[in-house]
Amino acid sequence: MRLTLRRLLLVAVLLGGAALALATAGFTSATSADTPTPPAPTALATCNGPTVNADKTVTFCLTAPQAGQVVLQLQSLVDKAPTGLPHPMTKQDNGIWTVTVGPLEPKWWGYAFTADGVQLADPANRNVSFFQVPPVWPGPSSAWSWVLVPGPQADYMARADVPHGTVSTVYYTSSVLKSEQQMMVYLPPGYTKHDDRTYPVLYLYPGGGGADTDWPVNMRANFIMDNLLAQGKAKRMIVVMPEYNLRNCADFTNDVFPEQLKNDVVATTEKLFRVAPGASNRALAGLSSGGGCVYNTLFQDHKDFAYYGLFSPNWPVSARNDLLQNHKDLLNGRAINKDVKLLFITKGGDTDSVTVQVPDHLALLDQNGVNYTYVPGTTYGAVYGHVWDTWGKALNYLAPRLFRR
Repeated sequence: MRLTLRRLLLVAVLLGGAALALATAGFTSATSADTPTPPAPTALATCNGPTVNADKTVTFCLTAPQAGQVVLQLQSLVDKAPTGLPHPMTKQDNGIWTVTVGPLEPKWWGYAFTADGVQLADPANRNVSFFQVPPVWPGPSSAWSWVLVPGPQADYMARADVPHGTVSTVYYTSSVLKSEQQMMVYLPPGYTKHDDRTYPVLYLYPGGGGADTDWPVNMRANFIMDNLLAQGKAKRMIVVMPEYNLRNCADFTNDVFPEQLKNDVVATTEKLFRVAPGASNRALAGLSSGGGCVYNTLFQDHKDFAYYGLFSPNWPVSARNDLLQNHKDLLNGRAINKDVKLLFITKGGDTDSVTVQVPDHLALLDQNGVNYTYVPGTTYGAVYGHVWDTWGKALNYLAPRLFRR
């Protein structure tokens, strides 16, 4: 995490040095003309992270005695992730800033603080997600923390009374990119060194600029899988979550994504873990720009995976034009349909920013006889925009449909 001296000093003044590692780039929040008036602030003797109240309101706090202004940035469900809506906080005599918002819908809520112009994760909350510095997301980006508002709508990612798998970081040297890379790997409950079973693998990509931690932290992918397995809804599988590290995934002339995926990510996974062999035991899915990379893999080298998932895929016009003008032979529906068992496409509600693209994608597939399954997210509860909540629910819907045919 690269921090300037100015930011380090500023955070030290604001937080008394308690959370230097959580400071990141400056942040200007999204605004909303209809942001509700928050409930009266709650007085706190100490600040130990957010408190979810019985009425589903949440009290947020930050100890920053030297700050002149602190604003809570609460995740927007409409704008592109990650953006937040501002909620000014009130300073108590003891230097603790508080605000109570809600009631909030049961779900996994992202939030951060802006203290005198610097965005901070919550030093009292261990649920932290870091993004690249400088920001590469289309919206403001830095450090975010998370709080769970419990309820039936959140049970798919929140139940603690089930067996849990493990999540670990795997480092490898990319033969294609000539650099060190990393990925998070989920092993299902029951996978041990004494077990001789082999497992199918889902390769799951974040969006543009995303880190390998995006799926387990921002969307609780491992908890989603734990709950599906406990209910017998999905087959036991390994889930590999690489970082999004390829900026040349927009067209077919310079795209090395399929090569790096096959030669580095898949090869490393199959070397280190007990993986069931063959394309029939491999699935590939991605969100937003990561979904665009999945499209490119489908058309360039579809035989390596039998299952494809495209979540709010951001597949630019330049890629489609290149495919139509220079690589029309790759649009062979008969060949794709023979080898691909499921091509799943979805998006969120009307505020999902890829809404205008999806009909063009489907028309292209129709014109070339490519079979697909399109399910709008609104049919399974993904009613919001281009945000993490949309894609966590998409995974919850897709995973039970993998490795079944």
